[in-house]
Amino acid sequence: MVLCATSLPSFGAPGKAAGTVTEFTDQTLTVKTDAPNPMSFALTKKVRFVDSKGKNIKKDRVTPGARVQVWFYGNEDTRTATRIIVER
Repeated sequence: MVLCATSLPSFGAPGKAAGTVTEFTDQTLTVKTDAPNPMSFALTKKVRFVDSKGKNIKKDRVTPGARVQVWFYGNEDTRTATRIIVER
């Protein structure tokens, strides 16, 4: 079987955003950044939650008001978080 480039999924460019959590659910994370509008990220079971030293932490450390850095892939319409660094 041969796959052509058009049949592969497009994940968009990787990116990083930093800001303050405004909303957090099992499926999404919303962060207020320096941008005019908050940024929302889809969450999957593969997302890693870590502290500023890179140590794995429980996701319950992510609460509204927490400062975070979010590593993600995707574009403006479909951002998916891959790693969330909680700065406390």
